[in-house]
Amino acid sequence: NQWSVVVGSYAKSEGALADLAEIQKRFPNRFQAIVCEPLGGPDIRYRVVIGRYLSYADATKLKMDAIGAGLSPDTWVWNPFDMKKSIYQ
Repeated sequence: NQWSVVVGSYAKSEGALADLAEIQKRFPNRFQAIVCEPLGGPDIRYRVVIGRYLSYADATKLKMDAIGAGLSPDTWVWNPFDMKKSIYQ
């Protein structure tokens, strides 16, 4: 259960915070969005996430629900723990 659903990725925190505010405004009780800071190393992206610590199946379902509700069609399922391993290995 290490999968997240990412609805946006930004080089600066301001872009991520603006996206977060828009999601909270449009979907106040549907999606619980947060901003995740970059992991470090070569990862310098701020990600807006609507689901964390999910199974792959649950993350995929949430992704499809989010796209169906009107969030970005570029929403993706991501495993930050796999990325951390690759950054530090």
